[in-house]
Amino acid sequence: MNYKWQPNISINNLIKRARLIRKIRKFFEYRNYIEIETPLLSNSTTTNINILPFETKLIGNNYRKLYLISSPEFHMKRLLCIGMNKIFQLCHSFRNGEIGKYHNPEFTILEWYRTNCNMNDIMLETNKLLQLILKYKKSDFISYQNIFIKYTNIDPLDIDKKKINQFLLKNRLMHLFTNNYDNIIQLIFSLIITPKLGLKKPIFVYHFPVYQAELAHINDKNNKIVDRFEVYFKGIELSNGCYELINAREQLKRFMCEYKKIISNKSKRYIDKKLILALKYGNISNCSGVALGIDRLIMLSLKTNTLSKIISFDINNA
Repeated sequence: MNYKWQPNISINNLIKRARLIRKIRKFFEYRNYIEIETPLLSNSTTTNINILPFETKLIGNNYRKLYLISSPEFHMKRLLCIGMNKIFQLCHSFRNGEIGKYHNPEFTILEWYRTNCNMNDIMLETNKLLQLILKYKKSDFISYQNIFIKYTNIDPLDIDKKKINQFLLKNRLMHLFTNNYDNIIQLIFSLIITPKLGLKKPIFVYHFPVYQAELAHINDKNNKIVDRFEVYFKGIELSNGCYELINAREQLKRFMCEYKKIISNKSKRYIDKKLILALKYGNISNCSGVALGIDRLIMLSLKTNTLSKIISFDINNA
């Protein structure tokens, strides 16, 4: 008998997944968040050069180009700009080329935004949600600068090219070398530090370097860092969040900076001008937001070792 038609997930895990998602919804409903829906197809997309979007065309209307969203963030912020205060969404998002043990091109994401809320507030709320789903008592919290120095003895906020080159040479990592030392710092963090993070309990890494935040507010006391954090568990990135940038002029400036990188890479995308207009003319208060990978969260909660065991059909079985 040919079993290739069957889903990846077992009936038992399918039921457990449904129950965990129900718990997540109740978590936000209890806190008076409003669940919203936004489009999966968009006229524009992210300018982040590290994310490759899926493209399609609308038949008729001169075959207008559309994109599958890589995140619902921009549309959710436009809702904040009409005066919404606490919103959350569970939906599918899409990122091209991301296939592997912890990646599927189509994945389930949870995003939530809260006004009058700083980075520390949203980190504590994230921690409460993770405690509910992962069943642990305490997380670790450490700055990006301190965790980087701990594992490499390199200060990522005060780049010493000679020291970085020596580290690459000593650790046989010269294949990571580029002329862009900001990129090297990110590669070292991703390949060397990340696998060591949160092995026993989740760890929040906060205050990332300013060159690693397209959408986050620059810290009021130190302009080398932004109010942004990421959460890691078992060496896996689970979520990221920040105190959001809501200045339209600064946001456009950052989009243009990323846009130039994309153009130099011979790729063309459209900046989300509607988000810029919303930030400029809308009624948005200071806010923080979080994006969390639901598939990874459920994978860790159910103690499986790959995403394919907790989603109905992965890309190879779709």
